[in-house]
Amino acid sequence: MQPIIDKKQEPAWRIRESWRLFIAQLREVSPARWAVVLIVFNTLLSLWYAAHLQLVPDEAYYWLWSVHPDWSYRDKGPVVAWMIYAGTWLFGSGELGVRWIGVLFGAGTSWQIFLLARRLFDERTALWCVVLALITPLFAIGSILITIDTFSVFFWAWGCNLFLDGLAENSRRDWLLLGLAVGLGFLSKFTNAMQFVSIALFALWYRPARPLLTRPWKNPGLIYSGLVFLLCCLPLLYWDYVHHWPHYVALHSRSGLDQGFQFRPGELLKYLVDQGMALSPLLFIGLLGALAGGCWLNRQSYAIRFLLSMTLPLIVTVLFFSLSVAGKGNWIAPGLVTGLILMVVIWRQWSSTSRWLRAAALLGLSLALAETVVLHNTSWLSPVLKKDPLSRVKGWREMSREVLRQELILHPDFIICNHYGVASELAFYLPEQPVKSIFTATSASMDNQFYFWPGYAEKIGYGTRAFYVTDDADHVNPVFYREFDKVSLAGDFTIKERGFAVRRVQIYLLQKGKVNEL
Repeated sequence: MQPIIDKKQEPAWRIRESWRLFIAQLREVSPARWAVVLIVFNTLLSLWYAAHLQLVPDEAYYWLWSVHPDWSYRDKGPVVAWMIYAGTWLFGSGELGVRWIGVLFGAGTSWQIFLLARRLFDERTALWCVVLALITPLFAIGSILITIDTFSVFFWAWGCNLFLDGLAENSRRDWLLLGLAVGLGFLSKFTNAMQFVSIALFALWYRPARPLLTRPWKNPGLIYSGLVFLLCCLPLLYWDYVHHWPHYVALHSRSGLDQGFQFRPGELLKYLVDQGMALSPLLFIGLLGALAGGCWLNRQSYAIRFLLSMTLPLIVTVLFFSLSVAGKGNWIAPGLVTGLILMVVIWRQWSSTSRWLRAAALLGLSLALAETVVLHNTSWLSPVLKKDPLSRVKGWREMSREVLRQELILHPDFIICNHYGVASELAFYLPEQPVKSIFTATSASMDNQFYFWPGYAEKIGYGTRAFYVTDDADHVNPVFYREFDKVSLAGDFTIKERGFAVRRVQIYLLQKGKVNEL
């Protein structure tokens, strides 16, 4: 009979040998398989988290779009609404039903990044690009929430791969698919149209691709892409024409051009800080360093030229407009697909020559990972900061319960909200989903999609009672004093989590004609 060996008494050299063997076996696994494992694991974790996180206001707003299917919407194109419609049709109107398609597109983006980095460099570089994408706060949180960036970034990454396929094979299929990718990206976020500018820049910079611009009759690839892109734009252009070009008005306002371009250094600084927080401060500095290194040290490389061409036009454009009105941290999200790859390539080169740069790179990755982990659960920070950093995604279900409780007492005919986000959250979380009698205050300007939907003006009559729900404390829109005969506070409550305020909500009773005292 073999004696039972107590592992605790095994010689230390045998344990070390087993550990070395295990590490050797891990190293034999190909980077592609590691990438698949990481993407699948992150996708499963994101699906679980997506099912347990309340919708942020923009998500609820896009969900409300999906309840009113259309060719486009005031703020953006229709892709996000179409995707949410498909998701909820299959899995119901819960948080997971709204988000699951976005999570899968996030996984698709990671895989497109791997494919792009592998074809330009090698599998190990591609694996590091996937790791960086998964731990960068902007991409990590974006892989859970369903927003316009979810689809914009995927179609940009896919478009990069399709363009390189077109250059390599010159297949009509690839050029047609490129037009489809840019077109669907444009219907997700107008920024994606800049991808054609990036492609043109690369074609001018890289001689073998130059005939696409100089001799299109012999190399009509981009003509095919452009025609498909225009076909994709037709639904949006039709909607814009019917509704008197609201997208032009919105873009004109957000760029600051409606007030004339004015140089404001403070706005640029505000944008840079916002961008640094979205990416993680050290990663943002690393990106700037990689862009500089790519431009001055490696610009002769075909791959580096491609990455710079796909990154710089969008970044420079947003920086220019931020000199007048600060942009948002997510505006350059599509360009970060190639920006992250460039950062991995440049910093791998630098790290191999200096242990200090290697330490800086590891510190940047560690800080980004820590930020991403913390952002998944920030409740424990409330005692320290006296506020939950993720208060925007909390308290909406509790707010809806309080509004419902007041409804059962006062029986309003409809509900008006101070903001489209509050109205969308109530429409999603009140039991009668979707709630068809929720509106925003009457406005003469096309502020949001509620402007294009039927309003409450025709519902006001003698004896009408309505709720005004606001998270802007102690402020009542003056329009209600013209539309109703009495405005009175019916409820004032603060939603808390772990003893700290998440938001304060007030409910006002609006009465017309027959006025009853509370």
